[in-house]
Amino acid sequence: MHHEDRKRKRCFHRVISGIEKWGSRNLRFLTLTSLSDSREAIQSSWRRLLAYLTKAGRVKAYIKCLEHTKAGRVHLHVLYVGKYIPQFCLSAAWAHIHGARVVHIEAVYGRRASIASYLAKYMSKEDLNGRGYSWSHGWVHCGLVRAWCWFKRRRYLEAFVDILDNWHRHIRQVRLLEAFTGVGVGRVKVLTCGGALVYCCGQRSWTWS
Repeated sequence: MHHEDRKRKRCFHRVISGIEKWGSRNLRFLTLTSLSDSREAIQSSWRRLLAYLTKAGRVKAYIKCLEHTKAGRVHLHVLYVGKYIPQFCLSAAWAHIHGARVVHIEAVYGRRASIASYLAKYMSKEDLNGRGYSWSHGWVHCGLVRAWCWFKRRRYLEAFVDILDNWHRHIRQVRLLEAFTGVGVGRVKVLTCGGALVYCCGQRSWTWS
């Protein structure tokens, strides 16, 4: 139970960090079904579909997980940032690529924590069965785990609620640096140097304050 709780917390952290970075305005929840229980087949088909959607400017970043149903089928659940994709277009594209027509897409509404809690509970359950979850390069920033460990070490100096507030501020700061320095999504690297948290954007750098 403790192992499951740790995995759920870790997943919650990944989901909420991505939502904090991107906001919930253009957040979509996508489900793709499969005609078989072949994990490799649906993952391969997803990569082909993703390449098409990315080229069309529909998907910016995502976090995803697999669901293995009792019937032996495989579903792929994707939380992504980007534009809405018409159901009939998505169904036709998925049928052409994977052979299955059943898809579902909807905008995500509600509080960020509620969204993350729901997905974390679901994704961590799959993770316990060795199926896991994964995210795109731009969903969170490079050096996320290193930065989170740096903030957690400050628990001796700050209350945990303050650490969380500062973490959310940190995520928003990364997003702002991506936007205003022009380095691009996922190009801000976060490092630790001499006990300080450092943001690197090309040849320029800033420290956490």
